Amino acid sequence: MFINVSYKNAGPAATSKWYATQHAAQLDRENASLYSPKKKAKGEELLAHVRSVFNESRVYLNYRQNFIAVKVERATNRALTSNEFLLLNAYCSANGITIKVTKTAHIFRIAR
Repeated sequence: MFINVSYKNAGPAATSKWYATQHAAQLDRENASLYSPKKKAKGEELLAHVRSVFNESRVYLNYRQNFIAVKVERATNRALTSNEFLLLNAYCSANGITIKVTKTAHIFRIAR
């Protein structure tokens, strides 16, 4: 999987996977300052819940401009059909957390 990020007049280095990763990390650090400690704690709590359900998948937290995202890459069918996943859905509904499902990931969003 190759992420293509390009900027005008930035040269070939701007389209590398390494640069895209570094740029995403920089944006994550910058956006983290937009959230209160209470929202950050809520994001960490959600991350712990999601990791307990999707323990076989890659799970990580991202601070985006408009929401905090907890992303699950390549969720297994075992996790998606478990009772823990149903409890996680109930927790998300009760706390105003939305879930976006794509072909390759599940993204849990906490609005800013």
